Formats: sequence, C-alpha cells, structure tokens
Amino acid sequence: MKRIIENLFAFTLVVTLFLGILLVGGQLLGIIIQNNSLIVKSESLFFEPTIIAASIFGFIAFLFNYLPKEKKVN
Repeated sequence: MKRIIENLFAFTLVVTLFLGILLVGGQLLGIIIQNNSLIVKSESLFFEPTIIAASIFGFIAFLFNYLPKEKKVN
C-alpha cells in the first residue's frame, strides 16, 4: 500500500506542476505577445484541471503523512 501511495504522490506532483506551468506559461506568452484571448483561453483551459490536480495531490500528501514510518535496521 505504501508503494502505491508513494507512486501516486510522485505522479500527482508531476501532473500538478506540469499543468501549473502550462497555465502560467500560456498567460505569460499572452502577455509577451499582447494577445488577450490567449491569456483568457489559457485560464479557461488549464485553471480548473490544475486546481483539481492540486487538490488530489494535497489529499494524497495528507494520506502519505499517515503511512507507517520505516524502521531503521542497525
């Protein structure tokens, strides 16, 4: 179970960061080329999926904290 949560943690972290980069990158590109519709389109495409992915990541991070700690072997 711990291995599954660790993999989900890493996967959702990557997905959240990737969506955030797409959101901010699209808006930044819209500002640089002064295209208002690109800024709005970037937000409409990526804002909600980014928030959902971040929420899932937060929940998995919360669960990750409650997993049993590994015992050190001397």
